[in-house]
Amino acid sequence: MIQVENIYKTYRLKDQTVKALDGVSIEAPDGTIFGVVGFSGAGKSTLVRCLNFLEYPDEGTVTIGDFGTISASGGKLFRDGKEIKERDLRLIRRNIGMIFQHFNLLDRCTVLENVEYPLKHTGKKSAEIKARGLELLELVGLSDKAYAYPSQLSGGQKQRVAIARALANNPKILLCDEATSALDPEATDSVLALLKELNEKLNLTIIIITHEMAVIKAIAKQVAVMENGKIIEQGDVYEVFANPGQSVTKQFLDTASSLGNLPGLIESGHELVAKKENEKLLRLTYTRDSVGDALISKIARECDVDINIALANIDIIQDEPLGGIIASIRGSDDKIEKALEIFKKCDVRTEEIERD
Repeated sequence: MIQVENIYKTYRLKDQTVKALDGVSIEAPDGTIFGVVGFSGAGKSTLVRCLNFLEYPDEGTVTIGDFGTISASGGKLFRDGKEIKERDLRLIRRNIGMIFQHFNLLDRCTVLENVEYPLKHTGKKSAEIKARGLELLELVGLSDKAYAYPSQLSGGQKQRVAIARALANNPKILLCDEATSALDPEATDSVLALLKELNEKLNLTIIIITHEMAVIKAIAKQVAVMENGKIIEQGDVYEVFANPGQSVTKQFLDTASSLGNLPGLIESGHELVAKKENEKLLRLTYTRDSVGDALISKIARECDVDINIALANIDIIQDEPLGGIIASIRGSDDKIEKALEIFKKCDVRTEEIERD
């Protein structure tokens, strides 16, 4: 388990002070895939670097499995009241694997040598190191690339090598800092499938830092949304996405669906969403309790209203459906009100969209 409580991190630059983390608290249970999402500058990468102590927090505590609680004060780290020395931090870091956006492979080393690198100074014999390297390459599906060089690999293959290298010391935790941002969609899907497989096979706790909502939707079980160095929303992925409480969360959801086109359509006065007499523009959210019902056609008939779908999107999150629809509803006020009541009774959340 990783438990972070009230972490603060401030960078003091020549002419300004930047508060990168402002009282951040998260908890990732053992064996979970925990996503942290936020726009650029939200503090995500600083958080992940504080989790493996490449950066020292100014204040706060980090609890990591068997290593207990590590507290930060005045930019120093302490455990059981004693300052932690660098050699002790190295032992902790061996149990926390990390992969990056740009792979960070050694170009002059073979794939196998890259995977073996973290084991070079652990006291293991050469034969044991080689056996472990080959075992890891088989685990990530690259046994046939052991003696190739990074320049001969695709982006997805390079990230698989980086994952294998991160697992060399049998870590219980894997940190992924924008690990799919440099990959094409097909490679991204492949790497995410591998991470999900490793999570299940090794009971590996994975923390994924990303600005891509599609990544969170694909594999995360829990999510925290960051903005300006703070956690503004967190919880079960499905529940957070089905009932977003913050505008930033809603923005992220829209960026990963066709519903993100709505502001542009409204601004341009597009016919799909243009304001008309006796009409309201609605955002309808269908959860696992309501997806599948033919509500729109049913309500149109029963309430004698016209319902026109402008945009629609459906996702499968944690094997459960989550749908969103932008639709105009036209009719008399009492008939529209009756239609909205039926939507509510059928667990469809409705939100009127204002248009100037």
